[in-house]
Amino acid sequence: MTPEQHLAMHQMLNNVKTQKYVTHDDYIELIVVDKDGNKMEIKFYPKED
Repeated sequence: MTPEQHLAMHQMLNNVKTQKYVTHDDYIELIVVDKDGNKMEIKFYPKED
């Protein structure tokens, strides 16, 4: 993942706390929690150039 793709992902997740961050070959898997305790599982597939 390029630094630009990594930065774009973190800008999308500005107001959440990351509990799990796993890098796979094609995507990154995240589990995040917002300020109210809502948990989200995200699979981030960066745009390929």
